[in-house]
Amino acid sequence: IKKGEYIYTEKGLCKVDDLKNGDNILGGTVSGLHEFDDEIYKIKFRNGTSIEVNGEHPFMTENGWVKALELTNNNKVEFQKGTSIKGSKSIGIKKAKLFGYLYSDGYIKPSKTLKFTNNNKLFIDEVVDLSVEEFGLSPLIVKNGNGCDALLTTRIMKKGSNNLKNYIREHNMTKDTFGFITELQVDELKEFINGYFNGDGWLNIYKDRKYDRVEIGLAIGLEERRAYEMQYILWRLGINSKVEKRIFSNSTASFYQVRV
Repeated sequence: IKKGEYIYTEKGLCKVDDLKNGDNILGGTVSGLHEFDDEIYKIKFRNGTSIEVNGEHPFMTENGWVKALELTNNNKVEFQKGTSIKGSKSIGIKKAKLFGYLYSDGYIKPSKTLKFTNNNKLFIDEVVDLSVEEFGLSPLIVKNGNGCDALLTTRIMKKGSNNLKNYIREHNMTKDTFGFITELQVDELKEFINGYFNGDGWLNIYKDRKYDRVEIGLAIGLEERRAYEMQYILWRLGINSKVEKRIFSNSTASFYQVRV
């Protein structure tokens, strides 16, 4: 694995540069860190996934284990599903879906008014209902261009703490990361993805002469770490995906997306 890339440990996501002997990662325990020069192979699969490995890296194929340098276009590589990894935390499927909405098309910094913005009234209404049911809020709906803002506040005439803000602070959810969300139970991760896709996902169908091609993706924004956390969540659900870095049109600024 190259420097600068992300890898998952028992304590969450970290860069390869920060690994130490004894760290538990997905697949085993680090017992030796070595730097060496080797020829790197970039392998692209038909599902859109691409990875870079050294020539000795083994892949399970229909013919057994095959080294990367010996792979051909005719090999079929097996992908391991991640659903066997059990979540260590639980917040319930309703809270999980609400945070899916807020992380995708919302604003969750507790120093400001919490809000969710969308032009689909059904999604706005669901965010309102979830925030009322789970946190006892009294949201306000404000027109915003072609869509609406759901301001997740307490009643204007009634002073009191905002339970959702307190929850976000207590769980350290203000940084550019999904944090403990990656550790939720599988059924909760499904609802988190459901809410996130409604808020900032896309589904494109491309017509072809022979067949229709479907593309599904999730917009992440400026946070590289969050993009790899999303990829890990999808992996836990048994879904292979690819992190992509794109450039805004008429700009040099970049953003991230995860494409299934």
